[in-house]
Amino acid sequence: MQVSRKPARFIAKAIITTTLVALGSFGALANAQAASAAKVRLSFSSALGPDTAVNKQAKWYMDEVAKRSGGQVQWDEFYAASLLSSVDTVSGVADGRADVAYFASVYDPSRFPLMDIGFVPMPGSNSVGNARAWRELMEENEALQAEARAAGVKVLIFNGVASTSNIATKQPQDDLAQFKGKKVRFVGPVTTAIQKLGANPASIAAEDIYEAMERGLIDGIGGTSIESVVGSGWHEVAPWMHYLPIGNYASSLGVIIGLNTWENLPADLQKVMMEVADDYYRQLPNILAASEKAACDQLLAAGGGTIVYDLSNPVAKDWVDGVGDSVFEVWRSNAQRSRVSAEAIASVEADYKQKLLAHANVPNYTPGEFLCSARSKRG
Repeated sequence: MQVSRKPARFIAKAIITTTLVALGSFGALANAQAASAAKVRLSFSSALGPDTAVNKQAKWYMDEVAKRSGGQVQWDEFYAASLLSSVDTVSGVADGRADVAYFASVYDPSRFPLMDIGFVPMPGSNSVGNARAWRELMEENEALQAEARAAGVKVLIFNGVASTSNIATKQPQDDLAQFKGKKVRFVGPVTTAIQKLGANPASIAAEDIYEAMERGLIDGIGGTSIESVVGSGWHEVAPWMHYLPIGNYASSLGVIIGLNTWENLPADLQKVMMEVADDYYRQLPNILAASEKAACDQLLAAGGGTIVYDLSNPVAKDWVDGVGDSVFEVWRSNAQRSRVSAEAIASVEADYKQKLLAHANVPNYTPGEFLCSARSKRG
């Protein structure tokens, strides 16, 4: 197995040789599959570092596929944008520069105008339930299925990540009002809500966040999980995470495979990959709880912690009331500009709300931000 793991904060734009690209080419894959029992080598790409929660989950998935295939599937892993940048991920998987990759709909919203609803906060939802809900959405909603096919990819698993409705800063902020005028990294439709808070959202690629925070180009990092903050090393410059009472989001992200790559895999290996996905969703509560606790340990060791704002605070309540339906409206408008039909928009929104709330109650799982907040000490 080949692994490239450049630290996220020291990324240069990688120049990939034609030899590397050939690892993921359709021709090489076709030759590897001349017989069903032949070994298949697949390349995995992520713009994030290997220690982030999403990539640890992807690693669990890849290791299980390798094990359950009897070693028939082998992986070459490329992290920290060493193969594909975040914005090149979807097109790169579709055209075979990488076989498999971690993706988020906000990386390429023009290709995923419907799926980008996953970056609209949904009050009452939680991370584990959201991942399971998205699995059902992709299995049942024809508009979402068509969108993925048009992009040339298939979703293998949706990541369950800790709540991303937060802002990480260098120092703790006792009140939401303190974010007024601050420049904070956010992407996706939720930026509308952040503007209503009085903050200034800045769109910055994941691989550029550390440097932007370190140089003071931004005052905070928004829209990322506690595991990603720690796994990317961002807790070194922003150890305090503040959780916002607008609901969980950033659920339309996961591991994708190119359609051509998938269709050229033997049926027995396709079956293994889907069986591993089934097991992933069953084990997700334990996987997520363990990673959240470990991330909290590191956050506390860095002198930080978590602060959870709730609606008992007048500033918070006024803000949430003011946000109202505006973030969903931004998503609807973006989808309309992408020439998505009104029928498709309505079906995806209805299914999204219904599925996320249907999966909101997950036994034996407490969101990690609450557990970490009880351990956090200010002053």
